[in-house]
Amino acid sequence: AAYNTIVRPTQEYCSSVWDPYHQKDIDKIENIQRQAARFATNSYSKTPGTVSNALKSLDWPSLQSRRIHSRLTLFHKMVYNHVDIDPKQYLTPYNRQSRHHHHLAFQIPTTTVDYYKY
Repeated sequence: AAYNTIVRPTQEYCSSVWDPYHQKDIDKIENIQRQAARFATNSYSKTPGTVSNALKSLDWPSLQSRRIHSRLTLFHKMVYNHVDIDPKQYLTPYNRQSRHHHHLAFQIPTTTVDYYKY
């Protein structure tokens, strides 16, 4: 209970904005949850699968999946003007006319450098 009320909200604060890109950074954040699962279930065994089973029994989703959900929620709020963020500043509408695209389709930004990844 302490993890869900103190630690996880601290980790997830503004996570839709600062979501890490490198796997080593994602692993560092996930390891905090894994340590908390060991503590919550009082299972400190080093046998493979112990922490995974503890996370399943606690019904804790991965922090990465929670960050993805948070990003999608922010995207939805931007598109439908539920937050004070101008979507035209960050999103480019998909201009190609086709029966497979609708007025809410956006272009995915591409670049040759890591500018948009961080």
